[in-house]
Amino acid sequence: MGRYAYAVTKIEWDSKGGFSWHHPAWDWLADCGYLNGLNEDSCGMVEIPVSVLEELGDYKFRQDEGITMTRQEAAQLRYDAKQARKRGDEYIRYYCF
Repeated sequence: MGRYAYAVTKIEWDSKGGFSWHHPAWDWLADCGYLNGLNEDSCGMVEIPVSVLEELGDYKFRQDEGITMTRQEAAQLRYDAKQARKRGDEYIRYYCF
């Protein structure tokens, strides 16, 4: 465990990526513990495995889990996962504010 804290001077995000608190996957991600790093106002940074986003983008998985979302909402998750795979990332860090 680290003993130092550093000030953040710059955060950049992909304006094409991400999702809102109202996204159907939000509750599922919270129930599975992926959003535990957020504060009481649901703000902060979380890391979600790319494989989880790929699952959420899969129609069969969503049906099995009872998650209802539009094609556009599912496409957004697949977009984020695809971009992360291109970079060779295993996780996507989301800044929630």
